[in-house]
Amino acid sequence: MISKWSSSCPKQKATRIRNNQRRHRAKVKAHISDLESELAESRRQLAAAEHRIKALTAEVEQLQSEARREPCSAPLTPAYHHTSTHDHQPVLEPRCCWMSGSQRQLGKLTTHDQDVMINSSLTNGTERDNFNLALSFVAQYKSQNLPPPQPGESTTSCAAAYSIIAQQNFKGFGLDDIHQWLQSGYRQAIRSEDGCAVANSLVHSLINHLSPV
Repeated sequence: MISKWSSSCPKQKATRIRNNQRRHRAKVKAHISDLESELAESRRQLAAAEHRIKALTAEVEQLQSEARREPCSAPLTPAYHHTSTHDHQPVLEPRCCWMSGSQRQLGKLTTHDQDVMINSSLTNGTERDNFNLALSFVAQYKSQNLPPPQPGESTTSCAAAYSIIAQQNFKGFGLDDIHQWLQSGYRQAIRSEDGCAVANSLVHSLINHLSPV
């Protein structure tokens, strides 16, 4: 009787060990599956963000191009001139006549010029607010004072980046908070009229942080 009990004890112990190992492997497998699902979702969100960045960058470039070549038949803007009687009378001038020229680069526009460009190019109120946020920041930067993009580093113009961030800013980050997040990624713009550029890696990380998901 004692001999039978002694011989069965190691078998039970071995069975229990195998069962524990089997359960552990199942837990590890399930955890790996969860991590793979999270990774796939993160990659999907990153791809969507990259697609959105490209689309908005193209939109911003188109709007900038349209603003620079605005025809002189555009709506007239009142300007004041002296008359012979020294009275100030409004004289209507084509808007493009005081907006044209290479000196009207995006990074050098005054606040008034920015408002005119936004109002003439953007009809949707939300788009206007987002673009105004971007332009108000870009005007503060001179691209030549920033480092160039690092080898293999992809960038987006500051105007496009800030416009995208404004649309995704569900947490209500302030402009100073966004600036602190992106500060280390500011780069020289590929085109001088873009004002400045910012590394896409930091734009992606900020968008992920601001996302409600």
